[in-house]
Amino acid sequence: MNKKIEKFLQFKGKSICFTDQHGQYWIAIKPICQMLNVDYNRQFIMIKKDPILKENFWLQSSIAADNKIRLMVCLPEFFIYVWILAIRSSSPELLEYKKECYRLIFEHFKGVTIP
Repeated sequence: MNKKIEKFLQFKGKSICFTDQHGQYWIAIKPICQMLNVDYNRQFIMIKKDPILKENFWLQSSIAADNKIRLMVCLPEFFIYVWILAIRSSSPELLEYKKECYRLIFEHFKGVTIP
């Protein structure tokens, strides 16, 4: 059975939940798109066109915001962070999140301790 795990992606007081299936974390892309104010349908099309992501997305049972179990398009956690950085949109929410990601990646490779 899938377990709902709280607090995967934190942004402006909101959190995206994900499921743990046999030690693999699966994250639904629709709530991320909603939180970052980008078009879900367009992102799903882009995932299906991507040579790597198209081989790795899966329909998973996930607990939606209304606490009902729904089938959702999910990606393994391993792919989520770079997928978000690859999204092309002028959404202010996405741009703010990307800036923070760029900072964290820079600090990681420079060896800076992140508080």
